[in-house]
Amino acid sequence: MTSHKDSFPGFPPKPVTNYWPYPKALNGWWHSLTASEQKVLDYLLRHTWGFKKNSDMIALSQFMKGITKKNGEILDTGTGLKDKKTVRGALRGLENKGFIQSIPNAGNPNLYVLKINPSQSLTPLPNSNNAPLPKNNTPPLPNIGTHNKELTIKNNNTYPASRANKNSFKSEISHLISYLSNKLDGVRFPNYGKQAKFTKSMLDAGYNSEDIKWAIDKLSIDPWWSENSFDMKNVADQIPKLMTKTFKGKESK
Repeated sequence: MTSHKDSFPGFPPKPVTNYWPYPKALNGWWHSLTASEQKVLDYLLRHTWGFKKNSDMIALSQFMKGITKKNGEILDTGTGLKDKKTVRGALRGLENKGFIQSIPNAGNPNLYVLKINPSQSLTPLPNSNNAPLPKNNTPPLPNIGTHNKELTIKNNNTYPASRANKNSFKSEISHLISYLSNKLDGVRFPNYGKQAKFTKSMLDAGYNSEDIKWAIDKLSIDPWWSENSFDMKNVADQIPKLMTKTFKGKESK
């Protein structure tokens, strides 16, 4: 990477091979971000979606000054924010506004996780080797000992092709809608297509049938949800929150 002391040299003639995936979901949300939040979020996106993953451990100093490899190569020069207090404030703002989750990691930099919502419209990447979203909104902390940015980037960004490329989940969708119907005393949904759409969105996002049935069970025993009708859209909206709060059965402290 060359030094960025001079003026910006310009964009390449064509974006085809000179970009990393930027979430379309942010369109219309920039107005809610402060300048420092925008810088920090873009930096997080570069080190997550830019390497086909949804989380990464990043030190405050890296947000500020960037990353230099052991061989002296400059990977990037950070956000340009000069004060740790400013970076912390931006991260806290992004978390409060629902963009990210920060997970403490004793002895290492925090793990920053992009908040995933499977009921969002999903825009696939332009190739068949897409990285699927994780089963859980908050994946387990990587067991890598001391923080090594080269390992974080190079070794954690290999994922199998999305399950959505292998089958259409027809049998799973039917089974899960029937499971929800039985939980609701045999209710018959008049809008089956809508139920199928949101069920498929959860499967596309990487949640398996057991995850979705677990979420249905959790909603079924919740007093508020048990007294109000709910459907697969509600399940898709709630499953990331349920995963975050309980890590599938283990209540977060």
